[in-house]
Amino acid sequence: PAWRSTAAYTGLAWLALIALFFADWASMAGQWWNSSTYNHVPLVPAILAWLVVQRAPQLAHFTNRPSAGILESSTK
Repeated sequence: PAWRSTAAYTGLAWLALIALFFADWASMAGQWWNSSTYNHVPLVPAILAWLVVQRAPQLAHFTNRPSAGILESSTK
């Protein structure tokens, strides 16, 4: 589907941002891991992945189309 290329570019953008700001990400991760206020944050990516896998059949029907320079998702 067309959304896969968009997902790949989004993933590459995230990897670039993490690489560029690695020291900041490491500092945030240390705070998340060592503070009882934020120690639930490492679970968020796992929950997000579970939701995406659970809703994969519905997500497969989405198509991307450009709109004012922004990729906009819509269903057919």
